[in-house]
Amino acid sequence: MKNNDNLYINIFFFAANQYHGFLYRRLGDTKDIPIYDLNGWIAGIQAMIPAYMKGYNSLNESIALPPYDIMPPLIYGRDPHEPGRTFYTITAYFKHPQLVCNPIAKHHIQTGKGLYIQTGLDPIVNHMSIPLESKQLGPMWVQGTCVPRMGTHYFYNLSRSLPCEKIYPVFLMYDSEGKLGAFGWSFQGFALDSSQSDLSWFKLRPETYQFTFDTSKLPPCMFNENFQVFGIHIWLKDPNSDTMLCKIIQRPQQRPTSTRKPDKITYKTGYRDNHIINADRNTDNVSSRNTLHYTLIVLIILSCYHILQL
Repeated sequence: MKNNDNLYINIFFFAANQYHGFLYRRLGDTKDIPIYDLNGWIAGIQAMIPAYMKGYNSLNESIALPPYDIMPPLIYGRDPHEPGRTFYTITAYFKHPQLVCNPIAKHHIQTGKGLYIQTGLDPIVNHMSIPLESKQLGPMWVQGTCVPRMGTHYFYNLSRSLPCEKIYPVFLMYDSEGKLGAFGWSFQGFALDSSQSDLSWFKLRPETYQFTFDTSKLPPCMFNENFQVFGIHIWLKDPNSDTMLCKIIQRPQQRPTSTRKPDKITYKTGYRDNHIINADRNTDNVSSRNTLHYTLIVLIILSCYHILQL
C-alpha cells in the first residue's frame, strides 16, 4: 500500500483463502475493503454485508437475507477479527485474478486492465468479465436511467417477472461515450451504517427508484412499501469528467392543450445536495465529512488510473 496510510486510519491486514491479494480494512468499515497486488498497487475492492438481515420474496413474504439465489457472487464467510460473526462478501478485481498474486507484478510489467466480478471460491476460474464498452454488453444487462456524474446504469437480468430474491447485487455505469466509468453493489435489506465510518450506504425505496431504475422494468415485489435497496458506488474514472454526463434528448415542443398554469414543484434540495448523487456519504456532520468522502473517491480513482484508463 503506497502512501495512503494518512487516509486510511486504523487499517489492518487480513486475508482469506478464497480471495487473491492483500486485503485492508478500516475498523468499523465493511463497505470499501481495498485489495492490493504484490507490488502494492490497487487490484480490486470488496464489501461485506451482515448475515442477519430480513427482506421479502416475490410473494412479499419475509425471508432471510441475502437469499441463496445470489450466492455467488455473494460468498459466505466469518469475520477473522470478530469471532462468531458471520458475513457475506462481494469482490471485484481490476485485473485478471490470476495476475494479482503473480510474481510478474513485482517487476512492474503491464498486466492488463479490466473489471472482474468474483463468482465462486476460486477467483481465477470463477469470475465474470465486465465489458469495458456498453456496446459489448450482452442482452442480460438491462439499461436503467442516466445520472450526471455517474453515467447510464445497467442492471443484470432485471425484469418485471424477476423474483425479488433474485435481484443481482452488481450494477454497471457507462459514460456518454459508452465506456465503463463506474460500477457498484446493491442489496435488498436494511444495513446499519457504522458511526466509525465516513462512508455510508446509499438507500433507495420505491419513491426514489426513478433516480436509478427504469421503473417500468421493475418487478411488482420491489414496490412493497417496506422494500429497500442499499449499496455503494465505485468510480473508475473522475466523476467530474466531461464524459460522465448524460446526453440531452431533444423532444419536439408540444402545443399546450390548456391555458391552466402547471403545478409548481419545489424540490427540497438542490442538485449538489441530491441525496442520490451524494448518497455514499453520511449526512451527519456533512461539512467535516464531505472532504473525507471525496478524498476516498479520489483515492480509488487515482489508484485505478494506472489499471483502468478508460
